[in-house]
Amino acid sequence: MVDILRWAVAGKKGLKKRLWSDDEKRSICKQTLTPGVSVAQVARRYSMNANLIFKWLNLFLNFSFKMIE
Repeated sequence: MVDILRWAVAGKKGLKKRLWSDDEKRSICKQTLTPGVSVAQVARRYSMNANLIFKWLNLFLNFSFKMIE
């Protein structure tokens, strides 16, 4: 699996912030639906906070975004 990340400058200290496309968000969220795979495992795989994945999952569920195409 290739992990492609885009970075943008954020904040006064010049900290880096990753930008995720809708397709990347959808792909990451779909991985959490696999039986036996936790959100924490997927978050570690992408070096991100699990809370962000939960936020995306809520967005997909509450606003009826298509997770599976």
